[in-house]
Amino acid sequence: MTDECHVQRAVDYIQYLQAWNQHINHEQTLLMDEMAVYFEDAITQTVDTIGRQHVVMKSNGFASVRITVVASVWGYEKAPPMVIHNA
Repeated sequence: MTDECHVQRAVDYIQYLQAWNQHINHEQTLLMDEMAVYFEDAITQTVDTIGRQHVVMKSNGFASVRITVVASVWGYEKAPPMVIHNA
């Protein structure tokens, strides 16, 4: 595909969305986003003496434990957040 084809497809898609947006009832639209929240930040850097072969890093063991938080807006008002976790 040429660059002109990509640009034309993008323009066509934007025009389609604009035409479709006129028929949406925004008061009955739920917009939402989800994000992962980890219980412990992953440590990517350490500070120690140059040349050390082993560096001890403290961790509480929750580096891979996470929950999913869903934030949403209903119409023009914020909806209560939803938390999804693995039981």
